[in-house]
This record gives sequence, C-alpha cells and structure tokens, in this order.
Amino acid sequence: MWEIAPIAKSLSQNKTGPLLLALQLAITMAILSNSLYYMRERVTKILRPTGFASSEISSMYMKGVDRAFDLTTILARDKRLIRGLSGVVSVSVFDYVPLTYNTSKDTVTSLRPLYQQHYKNLGNEVEITLFQTDHEFIETLGLSLLEGRKFNIDDVRFHSSDTEGFASVIIISQALAKTLFPGRSAIGKTVYLKGAQAVRVVGVVNDLLGSWADLPKAHNVAFLPMIAKTGPIYFLVRTETDQQTMTRNIRSKLLAIDDQRTIERVRSFEFLINRSYGRDIAMVKILSTIMILLVLVNSFGVVGLTIFLINQRSKYIGIRRALGATRLEILRYFLMENAIICIVASLTGSLLALLCNLYLASRFSLGVLPWYYLPITAAILLVITLLAAWYPVSRAATISPAVANRGARQ
Repeated sequence: MWEIAPIAKSLSQNKTGPLLLALQLAITMAILSNSLYYMRERVTKILRPTGFASSEISSMYMKGVDRAFDLTTILARDKRLIRGLSGVVSVSVFDYVPLTYNTSKDTVTSLRPLYQQHYKNLGNEVEITLFQTDHEFIETLGLSLLEGRKFNIDDVRFHSSDTEGFASVIIISQALAKTLFPGRSAIGKTVYLKGAQAVRVVGVVNDLLGSWADLPKAHNVAFLPMIAKTGPIYFLVRTETDQQTMTRNIRSKLLAIDDQRTIERVRSFEFLINRSYGRDIAMVKILSTIMILLVLVNSFGVVGLTIFLINQRSKYIGIRRALGATRLEILRYFLMENAIICIVASLTGSLLALLCNLYLASRFSLGVLPWYYLPITAAILLVITLLAAWYPVSRAATISPAVANRGARQ
C-alpha cells in the first residue's frame, strides 16, 4: 500500500523538475480558467436567439440619385411589386437593420415613462434601440404581438428635415415594457423620447436584439411608424425560397421600373449576424487555440518529467518489485506523485487566476470570474496530467525485479 510521505520525500529530493512543472501548471491554471470563462461568455452571446426570423430575411439598401427622390410616391408601388413575387412572405421598410452596429445617433436613444420639462434632470431614463419602420414590420421580422395592436397604415408618417410630422404611437419590446412599467401593462401609457417627444404605447412584441448586440440592455427595442421621405431606407424582405436568388430578382425588377435610385448591400441576415459577431467569433477561435496549445505543452511536460523521474528511480522500482510490490502499486505511486504536483499547482494557479481576472475586469471592464470555474479547471488539469502520465507510468510498472539484482551484483 502506497503512502503520501514517501512520495513527498521523493519529490523533495528531486526539486527542480517538479517545481518547474508545478509552476507551468499553475500558469496554465490561471490562463485556462479565465479563457474558459470568457470563451463561454462569447459563445453564449453568439448563440442567443435574435428574437426574429433571421434565417428567412434579407436586406437591401436603397437611396435616390438626386434630391427630388420622394418615397411617398413610389414606396407603395415598390412594396406591391415585391409582395407579388412568388416566395415572398412579407416586406417592410426600416431606417436601419437590426444587428448591424449602426453608429447613428438616431439608432440608440433614450426613453422615459415620465415627462420632464428640463431634460437635464434625467431620472427613469432608459437606453433603447429605436427603429423607424412601417406598419408591416411585425410580419416581416416574424415577431409575436404579445399585447395591444399592430401599427395600421394611418399611423405611418413620412417625414423630412423641413417637416414636423412625428409619429404619435410606438410599439416596444417586452423587456422594455417591463423596465418602464414593472408589474403593469404598458398599453395606452405615454412615454417620452429624448427631446421630450410624447408617444403612446399601442403594442408590445416579444424580445429581440436591436442594432447593438453589445449594449447592456440589447433587448430594449422600440419601433416608430415613421419613414424618411427622401430616404435612404432598407427593404427587409422575408422569403420562403432561396434568399440570394430572390433578392437579386427583386433588385433587378425595382431598377427596371425606376433607375433614379441605387440598390446595394443586398445581404442575408445570416451574413449580417456573422459579421456582427465577427470579433466574438475571432476571440473564441483565439482562446480555443490557446487552450489547445496549453494542453499540448503541459501534456508533453508531464510526460517528459515522468520519464525523467522514472529513469532516475528504475533501481528503486526494481527493489519495490523484488519486495513484492505489484504493477498496480507502482502505477498508483507515480500517478499519485503527479496528482500531488497538480494539486499544489492548482492551489497556486487559483490565486494567479483571481489576480489575473481582477486585472482584466478593472482594465477592460470584463466580467468577474465565478468561483466555480476554479475547481472545474483544476479537475480538467488533473485529468490531463494523469492521462499524460499514464503511458510512461504504465511502462515503469513493467520494470523487472532483475534490475535491482543487477544493481546489487555491481
């Protein structure tokens, strides 16, 4: 039966190798635990549902070639043409496209449930993503109307820089409704946009992501029935068939009936979402590569140290075998030796991991590492260490007692 004391004594006699491996494992522990946490955050962000039928939607950017371009006279015609095509489910107009990281001041704004004469006295202000759209956006995005009603065609306002026409109603997401009116229905309530513009809530839709997926409250989304009279606009088209073929067909037909405009940026929502999460996807790949390299480096380190220690103690192993030690006991002895190194390294690595995370959290405003990542990472590291040591240790267990006899004759 093996004991801890002989193992500890053996490690103290061979300090350099075990200490270097323990330091290597401790650093790996710090990097691996933080990498796992931040990678999980990114993956969770990428995989979260958009809230709308993103796989069925494409967008097209349209603007006029001169200042005389007027959407009030052509928009209804264009939408009829698009809806009349086989495979088109719905079409709608937006000022911006969800999940495209628009930087316009009109996209991200604020909303308040209370009127304030002096805007500087903020209070109850909620940051939102605001879209200007038409009365068919719910069908086009594939949203669910949870309360109230949809926009009707009379709600839609065409506006320009020299007109003061502003929508009087608004539809908001469920998350925004709960934030503004906790425990109460938002239907019929008046809210105030930045600049104290009053609008009445007529509908609540399911949660969806706005333009900026990185916003702390990305599900705080609102829709106004407004369209810029002279554009530019985005057509969002929901189709049942091949999106690429359909959108090319739509673009050619629109240009055929009116060449006083340009239509570009014809893209599927899947493409837009992948582009929006490009940095997150790249970070996941980088962290995955780092973790794989760390696992390989530590595996080679464990194998190398184990072989070194076994070569140094081949005579000792032979004596143990001659005294009746079984292969299993030899196997357990060296695996326990590696486990002790790993446990000591994990304790040191946990402290390094917390210090590293505190620096990252304060320097780059990242999340704080949950405590349970430390034992999870320690367990992963222990499994890797034991698996890496298994082959050389299993070879050591086969050393013959004759090795001890040769040493005695010499």
